[in-house]
Amino acid sequence: MTRIVAFNGSPRGKNSRTQILVEAFLEGARRAGAETETVFLAEHSILPCDECMSCRVLNNGGECARGDEGPALLEKALNADTVLFATPLIMDSMSGILKTFLERWLPLVDSRFQARHGQGTMPGRAARIPDWIILSTCSFPEQFHFQAMSRTFRELSKRFGNRIAAEIYRGEADLFGRLGQMSHPEVLEPYLDLVRSAGSEFVKNGGLSADTAELLDRPLIPYEQYVAEGNAAWDRILEGTCRIDETP
Repeated sequence: MTRIVAFNGSPRGKNSRTQILVEAFLEGARRAGAETETVFLAEHSILPCDECMSCRVLNNGGECARGDEGPALLEKALNADTVLFATPLIMDSMSGILKTFLERWLPLVDSRFQARHGQGTMPGRAARIPDWIILSTCSFPEQFHFQAMSRTFRELSKRFGNRIAAEIYRGEADLFGRLGQMSHPEVLEPYLDLVRSAGSEFVKNGGLSADTAELLDRPLIPYEQYVAEGNAAWDRILEGTCRIDETP
């Protein structure tokens, strides 16, 4: 049975827009027979790696010196068949919470430099790193805003020698709840059904078809409409006539 562990790096955790998509994907995966689990990183104690290298030193037992939940969460990730990293786009990258967790994957990287394609690198040293799925949301209407974060994950995947099995990036994410008055159920429900289908497809085929990826990437509503409604919603919020997360 395929086991997928999702690590949600949103500071809002269970109440995040990102989680709406995570749960839809995992629901579809479960329909196809997968076992799933979601870890909300904001609920755990994860300190930044301080590069003390205790995890590398044999006379220290090769153990992390931070004394937090980082090693246990890393072990949970390594015991999965697939790891789903979920995060809102914050300042053109992943959340700080998720970045801190990824720093704790340092024990999986070899300490010695090696040449790869004419450049020095420190490759992964673990025998097996699970496949990754990347899922992210942002308020911007365009999809290109995810490019920098996608590049980061792709470079890390090269280092570890694992596979990025799927990437799902969803712009126009304010439609999913932060600006509730913008909600368009006529497009959101079909999109969530598509995400559920993607979860099932992933379990059955080990990835997503080009057609599915293209459908997931399409705009939810036209650019001009999204911008106009979003700006109007923010005007009402800044004037104090409505609140963020207020439903219509």
